[in-house]
Amino acid sequence: MRPRWTRPRRKIEHQVEDRRQHPRFRCKLRTGVLFPDGHTELLWAEDISCSGLSIHADKPQRVGVRLRVLVFMFNHRRGKEVQAEVTTRVVSCVLDTSTTDFRLALQVEEFVGEAESLFQAQVDQLSAPLMTETQVRYDERPSVAHAMSFPLHRRVKLALAGGGNLVGWTEDVTPTKMRVALSEKLEKNSVHGLDIPVVLAGEPEIFSVHAKARVNGVVFRPMGAFATHFSVFDYQAEGLTLLRKELRERFPEIAEETMVLTDTPEPSTEEDTEALPSLDDLGLY
Repeated sequence: MRPRWTRPRRKIEHQVEDRRQHPRFRCKLRTGVLFPDGHTELLWAEDISCSGLSIHADKPQRVGVRLRVLVFMFNHRRGKEVQAEVTTRVVSCVLDTSTTDFRLALQVEEFVGEAESLFQAQVDQLSAPLMTETQVRYDERPSVAHAMSFPLHRRVKLALAGGGNLVGWTEDVTPTKMRVALSEKLEKNSVHGLDIPVVLAGEPEIFSVHAKARVNGVVFRPMGAFATHFSVFDYQAEGLTLLRKELRERFPEIAEETMVLTDTPEPSTEEDTEALPSLDDLGLY
């Protein structure tokens, strides 16, 4: 993918002490990033502000490197997806042990065209739910006893049945079902290889859990991602046990109030267990 870069540009000046002047809001936005060597990648932004954003990348970048970024957003006023182009500078690069990749904090140095107003509109949209949430009484919120999934946000990798691979982010997780935000639409009932990292308390290493995932349904979101519902089954080795253990550790209140950790994984069939592309063969490690 090679994003089409537009003009004109508007350069903005930043002082170092103002880097975190604007509040940041969590998001799941697709970004097209043009690196200094000329290659482009489709990556995910995990938070955004009026003057910057944070993205995840497989490789580290040196602090001070400038990257051109195209951010895909849904603009409610226009009722369609828009693209905001910016020139950014890497201000920090940190290894994220929970996602096994690098989190790049980017400071915007130039807005191209109407990108500044698009950033502001996106921030306004993300901040609105936070302001209304404070008006809800605590005793009116849903009890954890009714929770049927775990809000585990983890970077996962799919080995596609047709070849290639795809990276996504989990939103809700149980041992047998997951909702994952993806940048591409997958066919319903298609089966793919799944790899999800598991982080356990007191363990120095991150465990890679391998399983198979069947697409139950896909919902396109205005934010530009496909919310994909998977049934997960055919765990390899001790993968199911490890995932259950992490969910119990991270969400003890939910684990005690629900029965999801005792769900029986979906039985595999001959068709499901046909050889899928190996994650190792795809060069993901």
